[in-house]
Amino acid sequence: MDKNSFYNLDYIIELNEKRLSQFSDAYQKNLNKFTNILIIYSAIAVFIVPLTQSLFFGSERIWLNYVCFSLFTSLFLYSLFYTIKLLIPVEVAYLIEPKTYYVDFRLEYEAEGKNKNEADLLVKASYINELEKAVSINNSLFKRKGFFYYRALISGLICCVPYVICLIFHFSYKAEDTQKVEIINYNKISTFNKIPIMPKDDNTSTTTPQQTTSQLPGVNVNDVKPSSPQMIKENFQQQVQKKDSTTSNSNNKQR
Repeated sequence: MDKNSFYNLDYIIELNEKRLSQFSDAYQKNLNKFTNILIIYSAIAVFIVPLTQSLFFGSERIWLNYVCFSLFTSLFLYSLFYTIKLLIPVEVAYLIEPKTYYVDFRLEYEAEGKNKNEADLLVKASYINELEKAVSINNSLFKRKGFFYYRALISGLICCVPYVICLIFHFSYKAEDTQKVEIINYNKISTFNKIPIMPKDDNTSTTTPQQTTSQLPGVNVNDVKPSSPQMIKENFQQQVQKKDSTTSNSNNKQR
């Protein structure tokens, strides 16, 4: 008989054992892939609290922001639902002890009057029966968990699109608020630093200092007429006009 013939029980046993190992490994890989979903959730969790605060407690009200946040929430909860189903423990099929076949089942078949060859075939058939049930259970389990992982991952990736849009709105509001605060602080600082040097007056004002004269050698202080400097704003036109008016007044006096 051909070794790879389906009439050969040993080949059927080998085939089922390989499939059982394949489906069991695939099931474990689906659980290990949860880290991919966890990375997405971690990235979302970074700004979810300030994003929610700015959306519901902020001063800006834009309908597109609320639509994107509602879409994000729906997709995120949908992804979270399948993630929970992915992580829920289930019953996985594992093979029983081999001793059950080559001791218990063999002795039972021999007690029924089966010869060595018949008992060997019946024990192999019982083992194949167990393998087929385990393969069927783990195959179904692998497909279900794979379906849950696919739904959770895809919906998690899609929910990132409206989430990013909400982040754009959030940071744009934050930038505007920062600019407003900087402008207000600048105005306060500039107002605080304004020190009026002179009273506001369109005409040139003249202040008369105290009439004190230094004790000059050979000069009687009482005979000295007091003289004060001319205080002019730093405006060239006003200064020229002031000089011109001073010159005209002196000329009129001379006349």
